[in-house]
Amino acid sequence: MPRIFNKKNIIVIIFLIITLHFSDFFLNFFKLYKYDYAQRMVMVYGNCGQESYGFINKINKKYKLKKNILILHPNPNFSFNNSNWFIYKITNKYHDDQIILINENNNLKKINSEKYILSFKGKNLGQYKVIEKEINCYYLKKI
Repeated sequence: MPRIFNKKNIIVIIFLIITLHFSDFFLNFFKLYKYDYAQRMVMVYGNCGQESYGFINKINKKYKLKKNILILHPNPNFSFNNSNWFIYKITNKYHDDQIILINENNNLKKINSEKYILSFKGKNLGQYKVIEKEINCYYLKKI
C-alpha cells in the first residue's frame, strides 16, 4: 500500500497551493460566489466610466429597448470604439433617433434647458433632448 504523504506528493501539493495563491484563485472564486453577473460586469467595465456597462444596462432594462442603440464614446484610445456589444442583438435594427453618449466631456452644447446640439468627432449630429443623465453619461433622444 503506497503512502499518501511521501516526498513527491508533498512537493506537488505545495506547488499547487502556491500556484493557486499567485493566480488569485481563492479571491476570484470568492468574487464569483459573492457577486452576480451584473455586479461582476460593473466591477470590470464600470458604471459610468470606462466602457460604462452599468449605465448601458440600466438604460436597456429601464426603457426596454426593442432595437439596438448607437453608443458613442469620445475617447480615441477606446479599445472597442464602442460598447454596442453589451446589448447588441444581431436581428434588430438601430434606433435612428436615440443615442447613448458615455464619458462625455465636451460634445454637447446646451441651447436651452431641454435642447442640446451633439457633435461627435467634428460631425454635427443634430439637436437632442436628454432623457437620462448620470455623471457624464447621457441617454439622448433626437428632437
